[in-house]
Amino acid sequence: RFFGVGTPTGWEARFGRMQVAYRRSPAFAAVPEAVAAWLRLGEREAEAIACERFDKRRFTLALSKVRRMTSRNFGDVCESARAECAAAGVALVFVRELPKTHLSGVARWLGKDKALIQLSARYRSDDHLWFTFFHEAGHILLHGKKTIFIDVDRSDRNELEDEANRFARDQLIPPAAFAKFQASGIY
Repeated sequence: RFFGVGTPTGWEARFGRMQVAYRRSPAFAAVPEAVAAWLRLGEREAEAIACERFDKRRFTLALSKVRRMTSRNFGDVCESARAECAAAGVALVFVRELPKTHLSGVARWLGKDKALIQLSARYRSDDHLWFTFFHEAGHILLHGKKTIFIDVDRSDRNELEDEANRFARDQLIPPAAFAKFQASGIY
């Protein structure tokens, strides 16, 4: 009932080959059933969020607004970030990490017009949470709706993960601002 399937075969068809991209700790092995439960909790929470139809331009604008929130405590801006994302067709949910998942975040599509960014706040620090948010947003904006890409360990990195990392980096510290900082000789 929790997974919304009637048989183990139904579970395998729906969750065994789920098309997701997620950030997780490379130091620990994740248990697939625990990961599926965590993903399902996020899916159920996202189902309750009313979102507009996904609009790439609106989501890009929403990310600009959310970026301006990053200097504040995440708890203080969480609802505003969630509202900006929903207005662009992206459900932003927070699901506490389950044992044996070791996950930070996931990006996936719930349908052709609704995306999901699910965060766990695994490291309980705003910098990690914001980087994970923008990393997952990068997957939503840059990669196909049916692409499968999973961070398993550092040796298994691929171009899609590197691209999402660069997207997050450049959202949080724009390249021009970083170049100016480097030129200042402060560090």
